[in-house]
Amino acid sequence: MRVLCAIALLVVGATAQSTRQRPVTKVIKLIEKMLSELHADAEKDQEIFDNMECWCKTNRGEKQEAMANAQSSITQLSNDINSHAAKKAQRMANMKQTAKELKAAEEALAEAVGIRKKAATAYYEENKELIKNVEVLKNVIVVLSKHHSPPKEALLHIATVMRHMMYQNADRLNKMTDEHRSAVTAFVQAPGFESYGSRSGAIFGIINDMKDNFEADLKDAKAKEDAAIEAFNEFRSTSEEFIQASKDSYATLKQQHAEADTKLANDKEELDSTRQQLDADTKFLTELELQCDQADEEFSKRTAMRNEEILGCNDALKILQDDDARDLFNKSVNSDRPAVSLLQTSRTDRKMEAAMFLQKFALKAGNSQIMALALTARAVSFDKVFEAIDKLMGELKKEEAEEVKQKSWCQSELNVNEKDQQTNNRQAQEQQRKIEKLSAEIETLTAEIAEQNKEIAETEQEKLKASEQRENENAEFQTVVTEQRQTQVILQKVVDRLAQVYRKDALMQKENIGAPATPTAGDYKQNAGAGGVLAMIEKIIQECNDTENQAMADEQASQAAYEEFIANSNAAIEAAQNTVSQKTERKGNAGEEKANTTADLASTNDVLAQLADYNTNLHAKCDFLMKNFDIRSAARTDELEAMAKAKAILKGSAQSL
Repeated sequence: MRVLCAIALLVVGATAQSTRQRPVTKVIKLIEKMLSELHADAEKDQEIFDNMECWCKTNRGEKQEAMANAQSSITQLSNDINSHAAKKAQRMANMKQTAKELKAAEEALAEAVGIRKKAATAYYEENKELIKNVEVLKNVIVVLSKHHSPPKEALLHIATVMRHMMYQNADRLNKMTDEHRSAVTAFVQAPGFESYGSRSGAIFGIINDMKDNFEADLKDAKAKEDAAIEAFNEFRSTSEEFIQASKDSYATLKQQHAEADTKLANDKEELDSTRQQLDADTKFLTELELQCDQADEEFSKRTAMRNEEILGCNDALKILQDDDARDLFNKSVNSDRPAVSLLQTSRTDRKMEAAMFLQKFALKAGNSQIMALALTARAVSFDKVFEAIDKLMGELKKEEAEEVKQKSWCQSELNVNEKDQQTNNRQAQEQQRKIEKLSAEIETLTAEIAEQNKEIAETEQEKLKASEQRENENAEFQTVVTEQRQTQVILQKVVDRLAQVYRKDALMQKENIGAPATPTAGDYKQNAGAGGVLAMIEKIIQECNDTENQAMADEQASQAAYEEFIANSNAAIEAAQNTVSQKTERKGNAGEEKANTTADLASTNDVLAQLADYNTNLHAKCDFLMKNFDIRSAARTDELEAMAKAKAILKGSAQSL
């Protein structure tokens, strides 16, 4: 053993000293110091081993728990991914069906609006014609009822009107009997109307029947139009409610689809990350078990070797402190006889000189191998000493090369680790900034989508109000037109009646111009204001007609403005819905990107944690070597020089023999 060899050499060195220095006592103190150092090393080694054992136990428990959690998470995530995929397919089918139904409803509503518009126009024209026919027939009846034998001019006018009415309303008069049709035809075609008196009753009755038929048609048309408007409004209201509900449903499905995509992507990313972490934990646990087992084995070996050294030192102390040994040392060391070396060698002997040189260097450097070599140099031949020195020098050089290689590796690994940590720290900062930016973008898009949906709802309300207002305006228009036409008919009757009185006499007076006036005191003069009254009534009739025309123009303009407003509103809603769809998609993409970046950040942090652990292990392996490399290298150089010098001394001795 190296320690026992060192003890033996110390004993040898002690006997070479002066008899006055009590070398045995000094040797005992050195051995006791060695024992103290060995016990201190044992305590320090035990503390390091306890820390290592605690570290192994803690990390083993944490990794085993983490691996169990990871396995549970992988199972749950796999089930969630399958569930999300199935729901995604079902939601996509629902979206397609909803879009199809929405398109069909919008097309049906657009078609109904077109049909209603055409029906309203046809009703307006039909209503106008019926009102006109009724009023004309009323006028004819008034004329025929006032005169048993109407003037020829009036009959001519009535015949013209009847002829036009028979032509324009042939389909409406299909219920007229052949007898009545023949009577009316004869009436409108007979020249001079000489025979009117014989047919007046029949014609008067036929005209009354025609008026009644037209009025019945007018009432029936109004009832049908009102029913059609009510049915259309009900259909439109139902369709618009269905369309809005479908749009809301589609938007909800689309948003849910985007959110499901994000959740699916997040789960897949989390599943991959969990699997990677599980692999890393499994690898770490395997390496941990090997490292901890190796530490246990090395500690056991060190403990056994240290115990062997402690036992040897204790045995040496017992030998040196034995009573017989003390007496012997007192006799041999303290006697008056000349001091003799235990090895019975001369200081002039080069072999002894080389051994003593190595012994002094070993004591100075604390190197047990050189001390053993010094002992060997006294007992064996030169060749074996040379061989031992060369072997030890080779081992030292090999140790030097290995430590240089280890230092280079440590420096390289530390530099790479530091560089990797810096790179991953920058990457983590960039990923964190990206997550914050995406979070802000998602928040902004959420607010913008809510604002767009609010605008869509407001536009729909404005459309509803505009439709109600249009209906009210149309009803008011119908009332105004009816009132103006009825007013014109009544006033026209007044004009016609007054004209029979005043304008006839004015015409007769005009025809008698040039005849000699025969003034008489009893001549009758018509009211001078009649002409003004007629002119005023005709002006009112014209104003009513202008009002009617203006109302029709306003109605057409209002209808056109309403249609333009509805078209613009629909376009605005569609544009807003497209914007909502685009922003919803952007929001989903941003959410997915945020989830991916978050997963990347977690992975980067895991890498940083692994780099930190590796850095700690590197320092544990390399700090002692890096810190003491120069000292150990210098000591090794001194050892090599000492052995080279000892070899030179031995070679000189060999040459002298």
